[in-house]
Amino acid sequence: MKPEDCAVFHRLLLEQPWVAIATQGEEGPYGAMVAVAWDHDKQSFLVYLSTLSLHTRHLQRRGACCLVIAQPYLSVTDDPQELARVSIECEAAPIGRDHDEFARCRQQYLARFPVAESRFDLGDFLFFRLTPRRGRLICGFGRASTVTPAEIAACWSES
Repeated sequence: MKPEDCAVFHRLLLEQPWVAIATQGEEGPYGAMVAVAWDHDKQSFLVYLSTLSLHTRHLQRRGACCLVIAQPYLSVTDDPQELARVSIECEAAPIGRDHDEFARCRQQYLARFPVAESRFDLGDFLFFRLTPRRGRLICGFGRASTVTPAEIAACWSES
């Protein structure tokens, strides 16, 4: 990944905590919005989801999703094709309250979303670790590249 593309990718991940998630269920594809934090090793994402949600049940059954993170469209004078965005295909692994890593995930998640503290009183939520398989980074019109998990990790270590 070019250093300037890495900087765009890094900025998207830091500045856009509310992202789209696409899942696949028996009834077809489904999209939702989720709050995303990075896990401590910067190799995967953490999402904290209610088991009452359809996308959560899809993740439990299929163990795969795609995240879409985009630069905000702020003005009608912006060309949406020029906006930076990335789609990241991920493997999803549940981390329930009885899992050894739950407390660490909670700490990591609350570091990014301190206002989410009260959700930990609700019994129907669990974490998913979303591990990237590959991604597609668009840094503007005509500036697209495929990114690997190794490039994602390298981008974090360089920034």
